[in-house]
Order: sequence, then C-alpha cells, then structure tokens
Amino acid sequence: MFLLVATFFAFVAAAQGCQDTKDYCAAYAHIGSCMKSSFFSECPLSCGACVCTDALKKSECVMLRDMGKCLSNYQEMERNCKATCGFCGCRDDTSYNCAQRASQGYCLADTNMITRCPLSCKLCGECGDNSPNCAQQVAEAGNQGCRTNTLLTHCAGTCGLCECADGPGMEMECARRAALGECESNIAWAYTHCAATCNLCPSGGGSDSEGSGNEGGEEEEEEHAH
Repeated sequence: MFLLVATFFAFVAAAQGCQDTKDYCAAYAHIGSCMKSSFFSECPLSCGACVCTDALKKSECVMLRDMGKCLSNYQEMERNCKATCGFCGCRDDTSYNCAQRASQGYCLADTNMITRCPLSCKLCGECGDNSPNCAQQVAEAGNQGCRTNTLLTHCAGTCGLCECADGPGMEMECARRAALGECESNIAWAYTHCAATCNLCPSGGGSDSEGSGNEGGEEEEEEHAH
C-alpha cells in the first residue's frame, strides 16, 4: 500500500511540474514530515516524489545509512534518504544542455530544470548551491535570509544546510530564539536555520528521522508570526 500511494503521488507531482505548494516544505521535510501522506502530496519536490533526492539533510542521511537504516528501516529511508541509500537513479536529459543551463542559474529560473536536469541541479543527494547567484540572492532577502522554500531548495550550501551551521547572518537571531526556548518549541525552524546554536547536528545528538516526523505545517503559522 505504501508503495502504491508513493507511486500515485509521484505521477501527480510529475503532472504538476514537481513543485512544492507550501513555503514551509523544505524546512519540514528536514525533520521527517515526508512520512505523512498529506505533506508528501503538498511537497513533492522537497520529499523527492519526482526527483531522486533526499528529504532530510545530507549529513543526517549519511549518518542513518552508516547505521544500517537503509536496510533495517526501508520504508522510512525510502521517503527520507532515497538518494543516499541508492534507492533511485538520477540522470540529466542529455538533450537539454543541462550543465550549461545550470551554470547560468536556470535551476532556479526554469522549472523544467528540476525534472530534466536533476543531476546538474544537485537534486540527487549531493548538497550544495545550484545557482551561481545564491550569495547575492540571500543577501538581497535581507532579514528574511534563507527562510523561503526557493532558497532552501536551490541554495543549500549558502544557507548552511550542508554542514552543522546557522543560516548566514543568523547568529544573533538564533541566540535570541534559543533563549526563548524555540530550539524545542519550533523544531523545524530551529533545525533548518539554527542547527549549530540549537545543537541539532547528527553527530551532536540532534534529532534523527526516527521520532522526528512532526506533522508538516503545524508550526508554520508560529514561524511566520515572528
């Protein structure tokens, strides 16, 4: 049944162009919310429904893979870490000039790049920026920083998602929120934007995909209220 549901959502996502429909998708995918079917259908790109990509942070997936979870917990890892576990293949459409388009920033500007050039757009388990203008785009976002789904998806390196780090320029904001107890009360936001301050790193005892499957979207109103 699980595979049938996942396959159905993959077809729906492909038909819709593989786009997340909620701005909180990337953040909540990082804490295991893709295990919830309704979230999976709302967030096909972040959950890897239509591309071979990990939902959790790369470092988290590598840690779980090395613990043997790809074999012992297949259902959860297929949703959360299928690229790292090797559960899917990933290749570019050779007719679409993917490498050149990616180098020119089209991973972010051209929605067709997501499904036609996932390898060049670093959506296959590799963690990093797939736009050459990420630093500029994050700077232009001002105090919003990496809080948008688009930047979290396409500028993972600049946004600090490839290592245990706070988002760029977020150190003071993270310290303030930590003092207010938001490392615990707003875990999706903290894990995505303040991993270092909140000690939410895989090697540092942070939450793993087991037990971190928060209901997608339950906290986004709290986050947007700040």
